[in-house]
Formats: sequence, structure tokens, C-alpha cells
Amino acid sequence: MGGQRPAFEMTNLNSTPNDIPSREQEEVYHVLNYREKLSNIYFPALDEIADTIFASNQAASLTVTTYMIAQGLAPSLWGPIADCMGRRQVLVYTLILFVGANVGLALARNIGVIMFFRFLQAAGSSSTISIGAGVIADIAPAKERGGFIGAFAGARQVSIAIGPVLGGIFAGTLGFPSIFWLLVILGGLVVILIIVLLPETLRAIAGNGSRPLQGLQYEPLYRKRAPWNKEGVAAMADPHGDKPVRERMTVRMFFEPMLFLFEKDVACTLFFGGVIYTVWSMVSASTTFVLLHAYHLSTLQIGACFLPNGIGCAIGSIIAGRQMDADFRLAEDSYKYARDLPRAHQLPKSSMPADFPLERARLAQLPTMTAVFAFAVVVYGWSLTPPGPLVVPLMAQFAIGYASTAVLNLNNTLTVDLYPGKSAAATAVNNLARCLLGAVGMAKGINMF
Repeated sequence: MGGQRPAFEMTNLNSTPNDIPSREQEEVYHVLNYREKLSNIYFPALDEIADTIFASNQAASLTVTTYMIAQGLAPSLWGPIADCMGRRQVLVYTLILFVGANVGLALARNIGVIMFFRFLQAAGSSSTISIGAGVIADIAPAKERGGFIGAFAGARQVSIAIGPVLGGIFAGTLGFPSIFWLLVILGGLVVILIIVLLPETLRAIAGNGSRPLQGLQYEPLYRKRAPWNKEGVAAMADPHGDKPVRERMTVRMFFEPMLFLFEKDVACTLFFGGVIYTVWSMVSASTTFVLLHAYHLSTLQIGACFLPNGIGCAIGSIIAGRQMDADFRLAEDSYKYARDLPRAHQLPKSSMPADFPLERARLAQLPTMTAVFAFAVVVYGWSLTPPGPLVVPLMAQFAIGYASTAVLNLNNTLTVDLYPGKSAAATAVNNLARCLLGAVGMAKGINMF
């Protein structure tokens, strides 16, 4: 893998990351993360939903599998559209779909209707997965990208910790429809945040961030931070600079990302990440049933038991991201030293030299994190046969969440680095492989209990 590049070239629209200051960069990924904060709030309500609509637990659990299938498929649609139309428009449209699906879920009283709206809910919310990676590729140079992706994924993983706890509280006190009305309110707030705070970052539309934009591509608050001249152009804009050509949307765009699957390096990365994600999904999906049968816990206690896994995911994302940045800087220094380049020499920000050891730099932590993950899974299984002290499986879940998220972030960052101009589409294919494998694993795991 070392030094090899993909056999086919993808058009790189991001020749340099957008000139967005650090403070605004932080605001960008915070806005993106608000959308995914409570994605797992639904889990503790499964029993109540089954009782309310007179469905079996297995049927209610299938709504989780349906969600994962849509979560895997939808980004493959949103990613290419976002790479062409821009990030803001797709985020706003899909968020409207998310809000509408939650209204349907709050009113639904039939398992088939619930499964339908859960599919739409996932289709609307999952755009953040691919578009978030695209935005990070737009605004962050390679040496900082690992930290951004780690922070982005870490914030999303917080939902694994707090979502089930809040879901148990709302479902137990106000009934399961209150969960979806809460998501309607939060979704409405997020669309306002996106319109007001999130700048368009796609270079083919926004240039270096200083181009005057209109319609859904125009973000008023961000534009007010830059000085404007009489012609309405930001003072920092270069009227004689390059004007990237906006890519036209074609049917081929939606199938082109699948070419990634025929790249040996990418296929291996996707399969390995998919296996890790599947095991983690099976552990998470079976937590309620395993702990309920083994320790006879209440619904609120079960929700609290998701905390170690979620906290491990969040910490693993952040630490792995920072370590990736450190590994990249070390590889960059070694590369310069071997070629007698001055340390102050700047390598290209978007496309690294063909002989740069990109894979080695990004995957330096992979052997260690994989070993930790495998060991934690073994300990988790042993601690439940027969059940021992509750603290043991919970500690194992923390380690599983930590190591699995670290591995997945390593793979995702490498994918974004290899295809910076098509980062949203590449991440969508990555997510497709994980979610489809994870959905199969969750379905099998649920049927065991």
C-alpha cells in the first residue's frame, strides 16, 4: 500500500482548502454535528412501541435494521449531489425530509408505517455523514484533517452515550411519540443554524470562501464578517484568480463512486472497516437484551448502561484524530529529511506527492487499535458466560467503543485523503459498506434474543 495511488484519477475541485479562519472552521463542524446528536434516542422505546402497536419485539427491532439500511444507501445519493450542487443546499433539503419523517413517526401507530418513516428519517439525517466529510476536506489541509474528522466523529458518537438515556426518560414519562416531537423541534433549530451559520465550502461554487453567493448558497452571518467593496465582492477576493468550473450533474456521477470498490486498497479498507463496524453494531444492538436477561435491569438502568460505549466512542474519535495529525507531521518531517527539503517547505495541501507514505502515516495506529478491539470483544463475551460483575462488561464496552471508533476514523481519513475532490462520494461508499454489513449483523444479533 505504501506510496501507491488509485489507478484512476478523480477530479480535484479543492486545489486548496477554503480560506476559513480556525474559529469559523470550528463553528462549521459544530453546526454539522448538531444534526446527529440524538440519533440513538429511539432505542429504549422499542419495548413501548411494540406494546403500544401490538407488535412483536422482533418486528419493532426491524425498524432499527431499516434505519441502518437507509443510513447506508442514502449518502451514496447525497454525496455526489453535494459534490455538484454544494453542501448547504443538500443539507437544508435533507433536513426538511428528516423533520417531516419525525412528524410521521410521532403520529404513526402501525409497524409498517413506522418502518417507512424510519427509512425516510435515516435518509434525511445521514447526509451529514458524507457531506460532513466533504466540508472537512474543503476547509482543512491534510495535516489538520485527522483532528477535524476525529472531532466530527467524536461529537456524533456522543449521541450513543446520551441518546438512550434521554430516550428512556421521554418514553417512560411522556410516551414514545414525545421522542419524535423533540426531534422535530431540534431539526427545525438545526435548519436555522445551517442557514445562518454554515458557509458554502465547495470550492467549485465558493472559490476560496470570498465569492459573493445568492440563494441557499448565501450565508448572511459569515459574509458579514468580511469587508465588502462597492461591487458587493469581499475585499479579500481576487477578481483575477482562478474560477473553478462547477461540475454538471449526470447519472454517471451516482455510479462513479462504486468504482472505488474495484480498487484493491479501497476494497480491503472498506471490508476491514465494515467487519469492525458490524461487530460493534451487534454489541450495541444486543446490549438491551443481554443486560436485561443477565442482570434484570430497569429501562432507565439499561439506558445508562449505554454510557460506557458512547463515552469510549467519543474519546476514541478525539484521541485518534489528534494522534493521526501527530503521525502525519512525523511522516511529513521524515519525508522532507529523506529528500533534503527544508523543514519549512510546504507540501501540496490537497494532493500529496505520489511517493509520500500516506497510508503508512494514516494507519500507524491500526495494529494497536485492532488488537485492543479484539481483546475487548473476547473479554466482553467471557464476562457474560456466566454473568459476572456488571462493571466488567461495561468496561469492555468502553474499550470496544474506543478502539472501533479509532479504527473507523483511520479508514475514513485515509479515504478522504485519497479522494479530496470526491470526498463526499467516497465517504458515502465507505458508509454504505459499513451500514449494510452492520444491518445484517444487527438483524442476526437481535434474533438471538
